[in-house]
Amino acid sequence: MATTDSTTSGFLTPVAEPDHDDPLDDQLQDTIVGIIGRLEPEMVRPRWQPNPPNRPMSATNWVAFGVVNAEPDIFAYEGHDHEMQGEDDVSTTRVERDEILYILLSFYGAQAAANDARLRAGLDLAQNRALLRDMGIGFIEYQAPRKIPALMKETWVPRVDATLVLRRRSVHRYNIRSLQDATGMLDNELYLTPIKIPPAP
Repeated sequence: MATTDSTTSGFLTPVAEPDHDDPLDDQLQDTIVGIIGRLEPEMVRPRWQPNPPNRPMSATNWVAFGVVNAEPDIFAYEGHDHEMQGEDDVSTTRVERDEILYILLSFYGAQAAANDARLRAGLDLAQNRALLRDMGIGFIEYQAPRKIPALMKETWVPRVDATLVLRRRSVHRYNIRSLQDATGMLDNELYLTPIKIPPAP
């Protein structure tokens, strides 16, 4: 049974965690729309939607994107943050690890190559990466694009595929409280040592 904090036994669930799924897609969409600058948000679409919208006409410029792989670091860092607000203990523990995100981008339409180039160049500007930074995401690389025309309704449509590689710090926060008061004996198998938390003045 899950519990809210470490004052009772049971599994701990996070009280704060990084965005995944739709919230992450929303943030990536805002970045792509903003940097390209000439596509409406509905023309920058997450892949694999439960109810996919109709494909735009062959002459329409649009982008499909989606996180196709996430590589988390093997080891995580566990840090404890302690703060007293009056008599309240608001200490928490965070579990942090970096992860690499691979986002597959597919550009369609007559300006497919131009929109790919716009996004690639725009990501080199620090100001354009501000939204990503606010989300704790850093830019690693924009891998070489590949021209792969798509056959739609017996018409070849220009298509360019590219992979955007990002790094983000993934933080899960748990309500693990600090030990405020304890009295007992420490047994090291040779002798007993009395302990008291906090120490006597």
